[in-house]
Amino acid sequence: INLLGTSSLLGRGLSIAGAINMSDNIVTVESQPIASTISANGPTTFCAGDSVILSGNNGGIWSNGDTTSSITVTASGDNFVTNSSGCGSTTSNHIIVTVNPLPIASIISANGATTFCEGDSVILSGNIGGTWSNSATTSSITVTASGDYFVTNSNGCGSTTSNHIIVTVNPLPIASIISANGATTFCEGDSVILSGNNGGTWSNSATTSSITVTASGDYFVTNSNGCGSTTSNHIIVTVSSQPIASIISANGSTT
Repeated sequence: INLLGTSSLLGRGLSIAGAINMSDNIVTVESQPIASTISANGPTTFCAGDSVILSGNNGGIWSNGDTTSSITVTASGDNFVTNSSGCGSTTSNHIIVTVNPLPIASIISANGATTFCEGDSVILSGNIGGTWSNSATTSSITVTASGDYFVTNSNGCGSTTSNHIIVTVNPLPIASIISANGATTFCEGDSVILSGNNGGTWSNSATTSSITVTASGDYFVTNSNGCGSTTSNHIIVTVSSQPIASIISANGSTT
């Protein structure tokens, strides 16, 4: 509308309104976009598995592409809304969401058999930043005792445990301690009782807890299991022969 020409129109007896009505031009003034104001319904720093709801989108587009008035956020990121019109674009305030990861469980393994005899060992490895069940914090441990071994990994979001490895250490055989109930040197016809066999075998092949010895010899017990054999203390028994009577003869009359 050329308002500058209204004076000439008025001079001809036309009103301003009449002048405007005579024009076919319409003026449309576009408004600037209004930025949304967004807010969170709770903490914006939390652990994986949790979430926060951001609200306040007023006709714009969220930074994740949604156009809803609110969004549920489960991942770290910079969140905001962009409002646009024919006159340009503007963004809302920004809300930074930080999602902390849950602890990651270590995966442990053994470098050999986990069932073995006392005196041997196995190395368990695989600890990544955690604590072994025996309180060690090294990446690997050398195990010499039976037990359930695992790693606990922890952070501000909780704790988790690795797989478990059961170690079984079998004992070595335990030697019996034998003793005699009397003298171990005696005359033929006497005897001595040897005692103290604890699950083993006497040197004379008996398996009883005690034996009665009537003959000279080296007596001991052998104890055995899957981890080997061991012997008890030795007891030497000496049996002396009875005197042998001489047989005498005469070479002539004894009267």
